[in-house]
Amino acid sequence: MLDRKWKWIAAAAILGLANTAYAGCFNPKLVTQALKETVGTTQKPVIVAHRGLWAGDKTNNLPENSLSALKAADRKCIEAVELDVRKTQDNVPFLMHDFTLGRTTNAYEVLGGPKFIPEKNTGTNPKSGDLPWATIKNLKLLSPDRNSVTAEKVVSIKEVYDYYYEQRMGTVLVFDIKSKESAIAIAKLIDEDTRDYGAGIKASDITIFKIKATMYPFPDEFVHDLNQSNITVQPMVMPIYTTNMLQEFKDKGWNISDSLQAWLKRDKMAEINLKQPNGLLSNLVQATRDAKAALGNFNAIPDYNGPGPIPKDIPRSKAFYDSNGTCCYQLSERYATFEGVSDTDDRRGDRTFLFGNQSQHFSVITTDAPTKTISELDNLGYRDTDVYGGPQANVAILAWDGEPGGQIWGDGPVCIFDHPTSVTEPHPTLNAGYAWMYACALAQPYSAGYSAELVISAQKPTGDSQFASADLGTPIKIKDKKGRCLNYNIGSTETYYSADCSGSDTTFYRTKDRHIRTEATDRLCLGSRRGGLYWANAYGMTYITECDSTDVWQKWLFTKDPWTYTPLPN
Repeated sequence: MLDRKWKWIAAAAILGLANTAYAGCFNPKLVTQALKETVGTTQKPVIVAHRGLWAGDKTNNLPENSLSALKAADRKCIEAVELDVRKTQDNVPFLMHDFTLGRTTNAYEVLGGPKFIPEKNTGTNPKSGDLPWATIKNLKLLSPDRNSVTAEKVVSIKEVYDYYYEQRMGTVLVFDIKSKESAIAIAKLIDEDTRDYGAGIKASDITIFKIKATMYPFPDEFVHDLNQSNITVQPMVMPIYTTNMLQEFKDKGWNISDSLQAWLKRDKMAEINLKQPNGLLSNLVQATRDAKAALGNFNAIPDYNGPGPIPKDIPRSKAFYDSNGTCCYQLSERYATFEGVSDTDDRRGDRTFLFGNQSQHFSVITTDAPTKTISELDNLGYRDTDVYGGPQANVAILAWDGEPGGQIWGDGPVCIFDHPTSVTEPHPTLNAGYAWMYACALAQPYSAGYSAELVISAQKPTGDSQFASADLGTPIKIKDKKGRCLNYNIGSTETYYSADCSGSDTTFYRTKDRHIRTEATDRLCLGSRRGGLYWANAYGMTYITECDSTDVWQKWLFTKDPWTYTPLPN
């Protein structure tokens, strides 16, 4: 009798699953590494989708700060997403840009009263901090034009991580955090999150906190609050400096240059919202460049999309919603003055100010129009995502494109297994382990120390659910859970696991036709063959053979794991 954990999976159940196991486009660890290494004079900036990939990008009609906008950005291979965080009365952090709820939610339906009208500042528009999560979690997001209520609910940050994990995303999460309480609450979530987000990637690896420098002028204060809450994780922080902070720093006796240097020493990144060449904050921009740290800026694009009329006769092309949900202000109303020097322009909405030969060369750009920005960077030759690497994910590799085996195989799908070092059948000539094949859910291999839980590590970016590319294949490495790579020997046609992952014979190429090739040609492929009987079931081995597009023994399907019934994300 098989242990219930390793129950047989019905063939119909496997074949009924989506044929994909989405794994993200990039390696988020390498995205954050590239971000930190993008010195202030780079011309190939990291792009951050502000509020997700929502209707502000003009490529969809999704609400801002929604799970669907997060997923859309991830599936479009945008390397990072900035989401706004507010807190409830009982200190639950959740996604919301405004500190009120009227502009973007159906608060009027849940709480009663007339619908909020941003242009008139009338209607139901409660502050989020005045309501508990038990109430706010019942709210739905409005459509971007505010004409209808969508199915998108207001979500907590805990739900963001759960969704990210379920959908196997790879984009970096940048949280624009408005309060100390939210910062500590999210840090606690990360600290307690033990899930593997992709072959050793932790929640802290995919997360950056963006906080105003006036909230935590120095990192020591942030670390103190973490310690006071018994939080061991140290989230990456990108402090924000704006021109209207200069006076506050002076009034409170803080040295803004010392603040910046302390944060750069800790995390090598800062967003400095310089508004014009040689304007206020120019000294901080130069200091960030001198420190060879990531230099961010916000691409300020008007976000008003209502019917009008707009108060104060502000042109639609210059109108921004305020943080209380009302309409509207324009950037010229937010000019700052410090020690007799004033902002006189705000060019953050101008691409030529942000990147390009004549620009200020910001290396991290947060924008509501990420696809347009990426397209412009591509056209200028300023886009290079190879440095972000490819995704890595925990997978099962099913033989015969996921088709079930016959009765001799147990009537279920068949997986590639590892060869643990504790098993006594080493490779006869290479002192390493074969890549065995057994029924995915057969109990005995697991009891003996084998596992069909493997790791795929793409060597280049890919947004394909099967790690494939349309040309000659995405370079991948196939690893066991201990990091040993599947090697191949063309001379003997054998495959085996080895701790040495450096050689060219550890790189395979994944193609759209579900082949795993040994090189970027159609000559040799990873095949499979039956070896005999063991544990009263057939077993097999992988080997290298001539590619044959009609041979199902050379077709491999990547799935989430060997035994799940859960549909896999597309």
